[in-house]
Amino acid sequence: MTKTRISPNWKLGMASGVAIGLGFGTTVGDLLLGLAMAGGLGTALSYAFGAKDADRAATERAEAG
Repeated sequence: MTKTRISPNWKLGMASGVAIGLGFGTTVGDLLLGLAMAGGLGTALSYAFGAKDADRAATERAEAG
């Protein structure tokens, strides 16, 4: 089953993606590849990690008004 609503954890996901992507890009010697990987991996990892339940509940309450 897939979740109908996923709340990404942007801080953790983007921090991990930038570290992995730029590290790989520096090792290979292609900084543009590293930047592209950082953005792609950061977004994917943000959704993979997901937000904590308390953060999700606070966001839903704020959206509800």
